[in-house]
Amino acid sequence: MNRNPHTDLERWLAAEAAGDDLAAEEAFGAVFAALPRLAPPPGFTERVIMAFDREPDTGRATWLWKAALAAAVALAGLTAGLLPLVRWIPIRLPSVGDVFAAAARGLAWLEQWLRTALDIWGMLARIGGAIGAAAQTPEIATAMMGSALVSAAALYSLHHLLVYERRV
Repeated sequence: MNRNPHTDLERWLAAEAAGDDLAAEEAFGAVFAALPRLAPPPGFTERVIMAFDREPDTGRATWLWKAALAAAVALAGLTAGLLPLVRWIPIRLPSVGDVFAAAARGLAWLEQWLRTALDIWGMLARIGGAIGAAAQTPEIATAMMGSALVSAAALYSLHHLLVYERRV
């Protein structure tokens, strides 16, 4: 094998330019065979395996999660078991029509809210367009640039006054 990687690189590029795929693949392999192999530091593999072999923490938090999950499953099972008794409860449950009517009223309210929000957005877009049209004129652009320079000078002066005050 050739020890000079530049020769292998030139051979690969020449083979690619010539369109010789077999020679290009061989030269490409030689280029990467000449590169040094990188290895992890000693003991890296053992540290990684030790980190993953640890037993999960069986502390109080894990026990509480398991207890909460068991209580939720038991409550869901109890509720599902008592569901047929709901029809004997003396309170009035809403009918399917009442549920659909409430959903329709909610959708109508949402539609009105979105229409109002879009109207406000349209008004803000018109205001922004007017400001943008005004800012494109040379007079307004010059005034805005002057205002920005005055505010930058004021900030610079304020910063230096504060630094001076801290030193005194």
